[in-house]
Amino acid sequence: MTVLVRGEQGIGDIILFLSVLPDLIARARHCIIEGVPKINPLLKRSFPTATVVTMDELYAMRDRVPADRQMLVGSLCRRYRMSLDAFPNPHRYFIPDPARVENFRRRLGEGVRLALVWRGRSRFDEPSNMPFYLNLEQLAPVLKLPGLTIVSAQYDASGNDAREEIEEAKSRFGVDIRVFDDLDTYNDLDGVAALLEACDVVLGPPTTTLHIAGALGKPTLRWCASPEYFNLNQTYSPFTPSVRNVVPETLYDKEEIVRLLLERLPAFIAEHAGRSGGR
Repeated sequence: MTVLVRGEQGIGDIILFLSVLPDLIARARHCIIEGVPKINPLLKRSFPTATVVTMDELYAMRDRVPADRQMLVGSLCRRYRMSLDAFPNPHRYFIPDPARVENFRRRLGEGVRLALVWRGRSRFDEPSNMPFYLNLEQLAPVLKLPGLTIVSAQYDASGNDAREEIEEAKSRFGVDIRVFDDLDTYNDLDGVAALLEACDVVLGPPTTTLHIAGALGKPTLRWCASPEYFNLNQTYSPFTPSVRNVVPETLYDKEEIVRLLLERLPAFIAEHAGRSGGR
């Protein structure tokens, strides 16, 4: 039986729910995945026995799609994730480009490499989203922890906003953040996966980039201004168990989030530093 797996919701949700895809691939004769162009190279490498297509390619096929069944990617959970025991732990289902990973490792050099995301795709995002994010001024005490090489993995729609914020943070707060100008973190998510793989730990709020980190099985500390539905009341993400959550007791309290990060990040780094390879 050939099953067509359709995407739904945003790209971050698709990435999260694809964590269940290996279960379906093990059962079905063949899977066709409706992907998104910016992440399809990563999907093709990660699921080599499946066929990855775009929405436009599906529309062009019309009623000639060679599938016996179709289902939305989020619906896979109803069949394969009916209890917490059904979530694999550990779980890694994305495979980055090894040549690009090695390139980033070489360019980053020695030290503890922390990949950082601090907001959604735009610094001028919808006001309703802003309570979930921290700016670099608020994060400055965390980023000044000794011994860190901070690397921007910011998912930036404009390509310039993150650079301006980083330059301002360096000038005002003495925070130094590495930027790779040859990486389009908005359109080249395969490259983002390689960058995250080259780092020791990842830090940020719930975003597409953090979902990629979880899919890679990277040690990730994710702050959540309020409990997230996909965490299923756990201190980690069952879908991507390498992701640990930091949630304030007072919802949306950013000062408490920073305080918790200062408390937990050093031990988290000590536990996972040096495991990114290439040393």
